[in-house]
Amino acid sequence: MMQVADTGSEVRPDRVLLVDDEPGLREAVQAYLEDSGFEVTTAANPQQAFQVISTAQPDLVISDIMMPGMDGYQFLEQLRGLETYGQLPVVFLTAKGMTADRIQGYRSGVDAYLPKPFDPDELIAIVANLIERSRAVAPPAVVARKLDEIMGLLSEQSGSGGIETGQARPTQSAAPVATPPPPIH
Repeated sequence: MMQVADTGSEVRPDRVLLVDDEPGLREAVQAYLEDSGFEVTTAANPQQAFQVISTAQPDLVISDIMMPGMDGYQFLEQLRGLETYGQLPVVFLTAKGMTADRIQGYRSGVDAYLPKPFDPDELIAIVANLIERSRAVAPPAVVARKLDEIMGLLSEQSGSGGIETGQARPTQSAAPVATPPPPIH
């Protein structure tokens, strides 16, 4: 899956943060996602996920529920509390597949719940759908995150030629200013 950047000329893959304490499953899911065109960053636990999230800049998070230290529900609660990442789509990919477990996941704020074993094609469909939907209704925090990403790219290209990142921005997004096309004769 690919996303066209705002410049219209640069294309980058959609980014997924995969959080699972089982190395075999983590590697298999990562390989399948990458084969499907996604850029994947992995974390063995939620603590590691919080350490890499600002660098990874994911478009979506996939998390297990049963992990040592902090479970998926706690991870989701803390993630939802972050202004910049609180609106990211989250998928639980877990062995906890009973109806009561799925209900608890949805009540906790998860966007999709896929019990193991799962069909990899279904996972890809869910991930692609949630990323597409999240772009259609980008809240101010997502717009701010994307703006920070663009500012970082501009800063890299200009070699820090006066472009400052991290400046405070209004929390409400402004309407885009469109230049009318030239008349067609």
